[in-house]
Amino acid sequence: REDLDVYKYLNDINISCEDWKELAIIAKEINIDLCVMPNDMQSLEFAEQEINPKYYVVSPACFAEDDMLEALAKIGKKTFFRIGGSYLAEIESAIQIFRKFNNNQIVLLHGFQNYPTNIEETDLSLLKTLKDVFDVEVGLADHIDGESPLAKVIPILSLPYGATYIEKHITLDRNKKSEDFESALNPKDFNEFVKNIRASEIAIGSSSFKELSNA
Repeated sequence: REDLDVYKYLNDINISCEDWKELAIIAKEINIDLCVMPNDMQSLEFAEQEINPKYYVVSPACFAEDDMLEALAKIGKKTFFRIGGSYLAEIESAIQIFRKFNNNQIVLLHGFQNYPTNIEETDLSLLKTLKDVFDVEVGLADHIDGESPLAKVIPILSLPYGATYIEKHITLDRNKKSEDFESALNPKDFNEFVKNIRASEIAIGSSSFKELSNA
């Protein structure tokens, strides 16, 4: 990949509009909610008209494009703001545009955009700060080395800090070193990861006192 011209590379891995339509049909058949990231107005219009995803993602590069943010806000769907690499003022401005159109369905997706992410750059504590400051949902975009045992542990630690969503890359075979494989899990590891997340949610439980159980 690194030896190719970036635009040629992106064109080579791009899938057609017809492929996207077929993907949307398959996702619906197997009960998977689609979350897509349009990068311009044309792709946003296509996604909304032809795919109709449940969620949208907006990259920090789009935080400076008011027309794009306004169009997303007007659609009214839950939108994930990828905030890695953005300044506090940029995040605040993007949120204000959404709220101007009475859309508070916002998730701030915190994550260091470097593959793989070093442990010291993960900063899980920031999740609570984002949640308290902006009063929105927060999530973790995790990019820890998929080969590391911590790849199935560190994201779980985001749950007590208020994360309600976790982005995790998956690949059919890490050995093929396809796009974003650095932080991706193989299917078997991904399945184990999801089970651990669900068990952790149960273990975290409630912060309020309860009646004593028989146990």
